[in-house]
Amino acid sequence: MVRWRLQSIRWRNNNTTKSILNILLSASEKGIKIPDSQIEKWKMVVEGFVKRNEPVTLAMSLAVGTRIPNRLKFFDDVNLPTLGWMYFFYFFQMLNQKICMVYPSGIRLVIFDEAWLFGKYLGVSREFIEINLRAVKKIIELMKVPVEIILMKEKDFDLAEVDKIEPKVNLSQIYGFLCSLPDMNNPNIMHSLYRKRKRNYQIIQREAGDLWKEAETKAKRVAQYLTWRKQSNLFGNLIGEEYIDTTITDKDGRLVLDITCALMNHGMPVVRCNDLGLLKVDIVPEYRIPVDYPNAVPVWINKSDLIPDMDGNFKFYYLEA
Repeated sequence: MVRWRLQSIRWRNNNTTKSILNILLSASEKGIKIPDSQIEKWKMVVEGFVKRNEPVTLAMSLAVGTRIPNRLKFFDDVNLPTLGWMYFFYFFQMLNQKICMVYPSGIRLVIFDEAWLFGKYLGVSREFIEINLRAVKKIIELMKVPVEIILMKEKDFDLAEVDKIEPKVNLSQIYGFLCSLPDMNNPNIMHSLYRKRKRNYQIIQREAGDLWKEAETKAKRVAQYLTWRKQSNLFGNLIGEEYIDTTITDKDGRLVLDITCALMNHGMPVVRCNDLGLLKVDIVPEYRIPVDYPNAVPVWINKSDLIPDMDGNFKFYYLEA
């Protein structure tokens, strides 16, 4: 059925650029409004790649080198990818296959890893980041996904200019950072995370105490880096001017991809059957799994399945029996 629908797209529209753009837009969040001017810019970018017969480059920043070291999100210290990461890369594997049906050169996804740059603000060691990156790259290799990982490092930033930026963060951003801190162990504070947008931040700040100020300070520092990154066109300088700026969280001016496991480094995957009898992957902070999925049991795999020289098992996902 998917193949037939893609072939019908090609049959109805012989314009390769439009066909590629249609597929990309069909993979984006439906609730995000995209101005016609933005779509026109993306069209020009895609057209440039088509003329050169090169893979269409998508770029995003994401902490692929870690998962959030909060005990409510993950019970274990083992810093390896879960099934959620495989599901994430499967999305791009399928997206590439769809585009290859109308444009054989396909896509190229460049992920700028934030973990190397920002891990220290969350207490993540370089050793853990390196182990996790090795595992992620192994998944990419085994799945044959056209993904390239570039580490964002401080040497890429003009720190003097970064320090001058007046950071702007909203309450939601501070709250998100608060729920990622290792010392934030109050489930009442995290309960509304990923569940609802309207929150009583006065109550949250009062219950968080000094941790709220710590989260605000760190969130502002990260915002300084990200603001400078955009102002200086860091991505363009590193990979070339032509690319489609992509994200998995709601942000204006980006191609917001509809990946249901977008929070894979914030919780454990739970595999369950939905009402149609189809398997679905949910990403859930681990402390909530016994309540939300009381029949779920952990599924373990051997570390050596991802990294040959590592021993022992680690939790890969939960299965709702």
